[in-house]
Amino acid sequence: MIGTHASRYWRLEAPEPTPPDEICSCTQPQDLKLQYSLGFNPIHCMVCNLEVRPSVLQFSGVLAEALQKWNTLRGALETLWLDSGEYEAWASSQLVNPGGWVNTLGRQLAKDLRAFRPTYYNLFMGSQSPRDFHCPICEVKMARYADGDLEQLVCLGCWLVMFPDEVCLPPPGGLR
Repeated sequence: MIGTHASRYWRLEAPEPTPPDEICSCTQPQDLKLQYSLGFNPIHCMVCNLEVRPSVLQFSGVLAEALQKWNTLRGALETLWLDSGEYEAWASSQLVNPGGWVNTLGRQLAKDLRAFRPTYYNLFMGSQSPRDFHCPICEVKMARYADGDLEQLVCLGCWLVMFPDEVCLPPPGGLR
């Protein structure tokens, strides 16, 4: 049952079923990323960028509740940022700070999800681009994620993924 207490994942399910073309259908289990994307389920496939059903991973209801809380907090900050009102600068400063509360919580949840499948955390970039393509946490040069439908940079040590503007990316083969 979608959106009811009958499933331990009800907090991560939309009131109406997610359309099949928005659900990962990769033939093999792929790496995951935890990212906010205006929906109920923040768990996405690194390759196709579509939602991965929580029931596929079989994690606890406690983790589902924590993921829903993070998704709500991150969504609230992104809403303030998108509103472009008086809270835009503050929200942006919270979203881009890897040591800020929402990112600390998100990185911990991505780590918890790694018990089920390799999971990266999508660090919000806003209008920024990665400084010289180095991780904002450990300063190691980020690499292009080899697979996937989107241009993504990853820090393998910090388990971060970022979506840089295509304009600021060096030519293919420029990183690795």
